[in-house]
Amino acid sequence: MTERVVLTKAAILQGKARKETVYIEELSGDLILCPLTDGEWTEVQAMLNKNLNVVGTPTEAVSSGKPLGGKAADRIKIRAETRINMGEFTQTQAEANYLAVSFSLSRAGDAWSVEDVKQMPAGVVEKIATHVFRISGVNPEEVAVAQSFRKER
Repeated sequence: MTERVVLTKAAILQGKARKETVYIEELSGDLILCPLTDGEWTEVQAMLNKNLNVVGTPTEAVSSGKPLGGKAADRIKIRAETRINMGEFTQTQAEANYLAVSFSLSRAGDAWSVEDVKQMPAGVVEKIATHVFRISGVNPEEVAVAQSFRKER
């Protein structure tokens, strides 16, 4: 069993400076990537959620088993549908990837703007973004749907 450690503020904040070297075959070389901070991830999430529209309809009171309109329930069951304009969603995903990659590369060394990242060869940004999300411990697809659903409830 590993020994538990009490973390200090300095130790926690030092995590954002962690660097990981990743080989990118399409570029024939290594990139140094840093994980996203919580503030940066929040910006990426906001961009991902921009074009998701989850519409829900309360269907029944779960705790009492009675239809809505009866006594107050502890929870409400919701039938939901997600509406996505795939063209807008694809563009939004790309923009979120550009932003995440620019954050990661900028903290690892040279300053990278979103415009700089957009100039990379096709398909490379998505691959790099996948590594950035992995080392940051986040999954943008799952989080985007969950966040959008929570907003509509």
